[in-house]
Amino acid sequence: MRRILAATDFSPRADLALERAAILATTTSASLDIVHVVDPDRPRELVAAEASLSRDLLDEQRKLISGRHGIEASARLYEGEPFQGIGKALDELKPDLLVLGAYRRRLLQDTFVGTTAERAIRRSRKPVLMVNSEARERYVHILAAVDLSPNAAQALRTTTALGLNHDAALSVAYLYDAPGAGSISLSALSKTEIKAYLADERALAVGELNAFLESVPVGRVQRIVKEIHKSVADALQGIAGELSADLLVIGAGSGSGPARMLLGSSALDILATSRRDVLVVPHVNYSRELTPPTGGMYRGESRPRTSRNTRISAASGSSGPAESWPRRWPGRRRHP
Repeated sequence: MRRILAATDFSPRADLALERAAILATTTSASLDIVHVVDPDRPRELVAAEASLSRDLLDEQRKLISGRHGIEASARLYEGEPFQGIGKALDELKPDLLVLGAYRRRLLQDTFVGTTAERAIRRSRKPVLMVNSEARERYVHILAAVDLSPNAAQALRTTTALGLNHDAALSVAYLYDAPGAGSISLSALSKTEIKAYLADERALAVGELNAFLESVPVGRVQRIVKEIHKSVADALQGIAGELSADLLVIGAGSGSGPARMLLGSSALDILATSRRDVLVVPHVNYSRELTPPTGGMYRGESRPRTSRNTRISAASGSSGPAESWPRRWPGRRRHP
């Protein structure tokens, strides 16, 4: 990683993000750019006064970060709506990573959609780290959610390329939904048959994860396969708690054009509820930027099997696969 961009609005949440960005810059020898955005849609005098004050605050933060961490940092001011200004900075500075503070949570009207963080993440072509916790040291345990897609593979590769797991343990979680489990479609089966069916589904999931990881050279990882009973976000947060993970890794979006701007409900739920830091890796263009793995990601096949396309999209959050899931199972839960 060569360059990190940290956006700040001078709030305590942004201060946590800036500290994390500085730690990452120190451990990866990357440069650090600190950016603030001023809204110009106000009387000219107010905009000028805020811009002047913001430059002073940015310079103070730059000096503080440089002195505390022994790194060189630059400070830049942009105009526009916050997410637009961040977009301009991304286009101009071309960082390897964007670091944002957590979105502002409200007691009565707590929603992630429409916040600056959500809009910036949704439009970013660069990995985005949303910082939710105090940064005291480099990451210790990283948990990545995968759905066996090219985007999930890219998320793992990006984690390694950014150097985030250099000194951290890495666990990979594959969350799956056994078709018909607990529904009336299994009521005619004996307990032994149901147990055998669920064991077969788990064995299938384990085999798929093992084959997938053979195509993604990320080194030694802890492999976790778990059936979903509630939601992707709940399952992932539960696993993160058990592991004491301090960073979650997910992919975001799918397709191109307008489709690329969709985070997906699973990714949104994770971003909205996580109290841990979350790294969001944007969708990779499958045909141009990533060569699909061969040799059996799906038991010898080079593409997902439509007859058993039942695996959730935990990493990509894509709603595409969910549309093709079999719907013959009464009470089936969908995890887009």
